[in-house]
Amino acid sequence: MIEKNIVSSSLLGESYYEYRHISGLRVVLYPMPQFSSVYALFGTRYGSIDNIITDEYDNEVEVPEGIAHYLEHKMFEKENGDISAQFSAIGAVSNAYTSFECTSYLFSTTEQADEALKLLIHLVQTPYFTEETVKKERGIIDQEIRMYEDDPNWRVFFHMLDNLYHSHPVRLDVAGTSSSIAKITPDLLYRCYNTYYNPSNMVLAVAGKMDPNYLSEIIDQTARCDLKPKMPRRIYINEPDTIVRALSEEKLAVSSTLFHIGFKEKPVAECDEFKTQLYYMLLNELIAGKSSALYQRLYEEKAINTSFGTDVFVGRGFAVNIFSGEASNPQYVAQEILSAVDSLQKNGILNSDFLRVVKALYGQSVMMFGDVEQTANALFGAHLSGQTLFDTFHLLKNVKKEDLERLLNTSYRKGNMTISIISPSGSSHN
Repeated sequence: MIEKNIVSSSLLGESYYEYRHISGLRVVLYPMPQFSSVYALFGTRYGSIDNIITDEYDNEVEVPEGIAHYLEHKMFEKENGDISAQFSAIGAVSNAYTSFECTSYLFSTTEQADEALKLLIHLVQTPYFTEETVKKERGIIDQEIRMYEDDPNWRVFFHMLDNLYHSHPVRLDVAGTSSSIAKITPDLLYRCYNTYYNPSNMVLAVAGKMDPNYLSEIIDQTARCDLKPKMPRRIYINEPDTIVRALSEEKLAVSSTLFHIGFKEKPVAECDEFKTQLYYMLLNELIAGKSSALYQRLYEEKAINTSFGTDVFVGRGFAVNIFSGEASNPQYVAQEILSAVDSLQKNGILNSDFLRVVKALYGQSVMMFGDVEQTANALFGAHLSGQTLFDTFHLLKNVKKEDLERLLNTSYRKGNMTISIISPSGSSHN
């Protein structure tokens, strides 16, 4: 029997298992016997911002934009055809996604979870690229790129990032461009795979109805052990503190004006990313969350509607606070957000408001355990970033109002704010 560490939380009365496979792969297993389904993710710390790799002599080599996403697509095709059909044949649903910093492959099933897990490991650990198959995929991904180019919500988001970042690849579309994907070859795909798909750079997370000992045996028998553990060298990205532009507007065939207000914040060390993201989530809720005075007032004025929300992106070399939705006058909303920030900076955070947002986020996080998919995704994301699933709860228990006030006083600067607008054809915003 494989020896596993037990990760537990006395706060929640929950626990799960984690261990390092002999290959360096981190495995996390969360038994949820009260459910009938199993959800698994096998992924790597490799995303769209990793567009520079190192060769065998440790020289830096630039690779085409969108190659991580292209690689994700090509992993499903094996020598004997598309592996998705094999998942379907045993009643499992498979999928994958690529983000700024990770690529993940997954399945969900209510039966034959052991066979689905074997397929998932085979999917991720047996690359197969040829000139013919790579060329065939190019047209499919080009169509996907064009589809996103026609999506107003996608465009308003990436316009915001383009307004904020001069050189950081977070400003680039995850799928790349038609011209960049035309440069992708089987050799480049294999080089990126060998760089970032080393098991020591990966996490396999499973949640749901399972026997963790049985699944561990399957992983031990199926996962590759022939690769020497090696972590990829991360390339430092030199990004100025300033933004590119304070405003952008594009006219499209939309029925109402879409906007993203983005604040470019100072990036933090990798060890502080998780905590910083959590603190910004709390601050954004205090400033303009649905329980805030500002949200209520703007909603009553009809300056915003229920589409309004907040978000946070914190990662390697980037940090962005986002306020987005639909509004007839996005500039007015932005000014009101700045005024709310100024008031909080001058007067401090009310203790009652602080307790309210902490309790709300704690409650939202606890609700996750009522869903196998949410639990598996959170489990995977936490361990991929070097955390545990329970770190959120311990941070929320120990966070102090003064911690948020210190971060607040160095963030949300007007000079680092941009407004990205997608407006209906024929309208204008001055």
